Amino acid sequence: MCTKPQKNASKYALAVMLAGMMTAYSAGCGNQVHNHNDTAQTETETETAEEDASGGQAKETLMVYMVGSNLESEAGAATADLQEMALSGYDSDEMNIIVCAGGAQKWWNTSVSSDGLSVYEMKNRDLQNVSSMDSANMGEAGTLTEFMDYAYENYPADHYGLILWDHGGGAVIGYGADENYGYDMLSLTELKEGISNAELEKDTKLETVGFDACLMGMTEVADTLSPYANYMIASEEVESGEGWDYSCLSDITDEDAYSGQQMAEKFISAYKTYYDNYGTYAPDYTLSCVDLSQMPDVMNNLESLVTAADRTLTNGGYNIIAKSRDSAKDFGMISSDSFYDYVDLYTLTDDLGKNFPNEAKALKASLEKAVILNGSNVSRAYGLSIYFPYSNKDYANEWVEAYRQTGFCPNYVSFITDFTATLQGDAAYQWDIAETVPEQGSETSEYYIQLTEEEIQNFGHANASIWQPDDEDTYICWLTSKNIALSDDGRLSTDFDGRIFYLIDNQGYDHPCCAVEIERTDDYVKYAIPVVINILSPDITNAYIHVKVDDAHPEGEICGVYSTLDTDSELYPDKNIIKIEDGDDITPFLFARDIVFGDNQTVAPFEQWKPSSGAGETFTVSGDFTAQLKENENKDNYICLFNITDTQGNEHFTNYLEMNADSF
Repeated sequence: MCTKPQKNASKYALAVMLAGMMTAYSAGCGNQVHNHNDTAQTETETETAEEDASGGQAKETLMVYMVGSNLESEAGAATADLQEMALSGYDSDEMNIIVCAGGAQKWWNTSVSSDGLSVYEMKNRDLQNVSSMDSANMGEAGTLTEFMDYAYENYPADHYGLILWDHGGGAVIGYGADENYGYDMLSLTELKEGISNAELEKDTKLETVGFDACLMGMTEVADTLSPYANYMIASEEVESGEGWDYSCLSDITDEDAYSGQQMAEKFISAYKTYYDNYGTYAPDYTLSCVDLSQMPDVMNNLESLVTAADRTLTNGGYNIIAKSRDSAKDFGMISSDSFYDYVDLYTLTDDLGKNFPNEAKALKASLEKAVILNGSNVSRAYGLSIYFPYSNKDYANEWVEAYRQTGFCPNYVSFITDFTATLQGDAAYQWDIAETVPEQGSETSEYYIQLTEEEIQNFGHANASIWQPDDEDTYICWLTSKNIALSDDGRLSTDFDGRIFYLIDNQGYDHPCCAVEIERTDDYVKYAIPVVINILSPDITNAYIHVKVDDAHPEGEICGVYSTLDTDSELYPDKNIIKIEDGDDITPFLFARDIVFGDNQTVAPFEQWKPSSGAGETFTVSGDFTAQLKENENKDNYICLFNITDTQGNEHFTNYLEMNADSF
């Protein structure tokens, strides 16, 4: 087990400390100053470093392709990880750590230059510039190839590993975001080109490729890398900006853990230990190791499954496939919507197995062989995800076309293309439930509506929302829940016990807030509470506080604070888990709508109600604050309505039912 320096301090906090120490330490990695403004290396010094680099053969050369991006320029995240590597206590005679660092407008240390692109060797807790790169844009395939060639030529070893550090956007969006070149990223095709063209690949394979980046633990990525590496380490889910725990490098050299599986065991164990002991507001995490030699078998079985599924799809079985897709585990969900449409392949296959049992059984067996290690604190994350358009219809056509360019499994691309055509086509069924009023069941907390046979066939999923009047015409939505059951005879029911969420400050004051359920599993239910942080300062952040309710925490426990995704400026997740500190102002964001009346004073359908959302009560953080599911202090009556999403992603609202608060 790895011992992490300053275990209770975040790596971001360490990076802030480093910023004030740079006059004495190089990248937090040693006791020599390398200020490029004052003591830049001469050409002779660089040549000498290159000559020294070609000495005896080590057991491992670990190549770190570190695209600093805004993770470094804004928060010093790359510097913090460089420090962590240097202070890990690894044996530098046994392991070469060679870093290609760039892609950021500002570096929080004096060793890495913001001008141009260079290669650095980590030696004796120091980061030494050993070569300048001809290429500059880290979002180009040739830059990755040039770096790998330099490391392979100058640092011979028994094993070679490559860590790709930065933002990740998965198979569709790509990896890395060079801040100096318009956040240019390596597409999956460019990533393949960059690695396959390296001189190393003419003689051997990479033992390990690791992604210290979000969402890269995908079937498409593993398939792309399988001819060029033995193992892949990557996360299905969004990563925290603190990323991997590199303090375990000493365990690797101490225990000669240089094979791909051995190294993966150290990284995944350290990653799991770090976030299991994270303390307050620990984020979700996933990290798995894939034996890439098993990918041909995975791909063969995937092809068999989707060929059978596509036959069903094109013969009128769209709803069968859509219901399985609707049930799959989604990744990258900050709120109730899935933007990326990356789903766990094992859970998808398991659900498809209801209709394609033989094909599904074979694919699940091959996935179990391929994913040899898997560390996670979330349910239904088995190690490899896949792109399957469904929730994000706005991007579907564009993304499917980009996906086609990756060259991934043509039968799978054909399958999702056929699926998307129906997903975005004319409505297969015209729902008419706007006038349907939910009814109260025999149990006072149960509410239900009755669906027709056609509605059952076209039903995807649903939620129930609980609203309460704020004034004469305005209603606030306190809770949106996926606690929905659909019986075989079409009874769609939910229940509500009168409890809503509150943010409770350190003085014990309750601040009511909206909460949207984003995931329901056998182990827990997770909610997202929308807030605005630092509303009284120029630095305003829109965020979601995630709260998990389970047997151990029946009233809820905060499990992460995530900034919203700004799709106008970037499509990859920003990788930053928000650190809430004393003095920050938090304001719950309240979803609200004004009732609209028709000419005859009847209430218009919910879709016509006017949005009137706004801010709740602001409080200043001082010490810990909590989120708690508790009885509503406001005893006004509620209204309840269902929001049904059909298998083509279209939403349909029922009318509302008035509920008496005294019944809870």
